[in-house]
Amino acid sequence: MADQGGFLAAADEAVVHLQRVMGLYPHLVTPHLKNAVSNWASMRLAKEEMEAAALAMKAAQEEALKKLANELIEKYQVEDVMQMLAEKFSLEVDYDRLIGLIGADRYAQALKREVVELEINSISPEQMADLWNSLGKPALGDERWTTEAVAALTE
Repeated sequence: MADQGGFLAAADEAVVHLQRVMGLYPHLVTPHLKNAVSNWASMRLAKEEMEAAALAMKAAQEEALKKLANELIEKYQVEDVMQMLAEKFSLEVDYDRLIGLIGADRYAQALKREVVELEINSISPEQMADLWNSLGKPALGDERWTTEAVAALTE
């Protein structure tokens, strides 16, 4: 890819020089050269427009992903939201990406709801910490979940 980029940059520079020379010596410009320079400029413009459209599409998809993630996190557990987003958008959504989409505060709120649900099912804070660590679920402010960190969510 780097070689292609270098070629395109060199070709763009050559076209700029050709356009300057063509302006200085229009009587030396052949129809073939005129068409080649025009075609190159059109092709580069089309490529730039396609790249801009792809960026706009990616930004729109990211915004839709963010909106849906924020809606889903209100009703579902973190892992379920990651799975739903991955299926809907055909991409990988890990914990860091989800937290980036919804923010740390909403992540903490979702964890608080999960703690309540797990407590109803007689799961202790120690078991929750072990479970969340085994899942790789990011801890709030610490490297790993501890019994105290889980218990702090309910305070």
